[in-house]
Amino acid sequence: MAAMKKLFNADMIGKLVEHPDQLDMHELIELSRSFFTLQAVLGGLGFAYGAFHSSMGLTSVGNFIMPLLGIYSTRDDNPDNYKCLRLCALYWVLGAIFSFFEAFLGFDLHKVIVGTLKTAMYGLQWLVLARLLDGLWRWLQVRYVGTVKFYLNVVVKNKKEVVQTQARERSRVAGKILGKIANRFVVTDDVFSEKLAGNLEKSMPKRLQDEVGVTATVAKQYQRGNFLVLLVSIEQRLVTGFRV
Repeated sequence: MAAMKKLFNADMIGKLVEHPDQLDMHELIELSRSFFTLQAVLGGLGFAYGAFHSSMGLTSVGNFIMPLLGIYSTRDDNPDNYKCLRLCALYWVLGAIFSFFEAFLGFDLHKVIVGTLKTAMYGLQWLVLARLLDGLWRWLQVRYVGTVKFYLNVVVKNKKEVVQTQARERSRVAGKILGKIANRFVVTDDVFSEKLAGNLEKSMPKRLQDEVGVTATVAKQYQRGNFLVLLVSIEQRLVTGFRV
């Protein structure tokens, strides 16, 4: 009964329809479980009725089994469970399509009425579930992308060209000579790599956020000569309407 109360909570349903970004992961999972619980009850009644009257078909079995699969798949926020929820959504959209053709391919008034009701029911189930899945998918993407870390290896091969270019920009007359002196005595591989690491630590997070929508940190882990190892930690992925 607790699950049913959550499903008929007007505030949560209103948020789901108009402002799904205001629902967090826990609330979306609760609504999903409530939705599947209601469907399991209705499917169970249909299954029992079909078994009692010996008129049980694949539809009766599917309407009972699929909600149970949905309840099992919303036991936690593991992203692997999302695949099962997509299977449930596919079942109901196919049910809506089948019921539509079943209703209007024949000319029997009873079939038209029953088929129309089935189409509306399957369609409503699919719309609600699709809305829930959309919110869950967004939150799962935010949560699990936010745990990514990787090492980036950088090998500096053009230090001499960079230093000489900078020297020429400062002095057109003596730039070539100054560049050679700087390469040999002033800007060593260690000094150049140290400066490059500092620049990357500042510029990479900004580019990731501007171009990809990812908030990340970059930290130097190792340096020797012209070889650098940077640790890139993705802290957050921005998804429209959702943030962690």
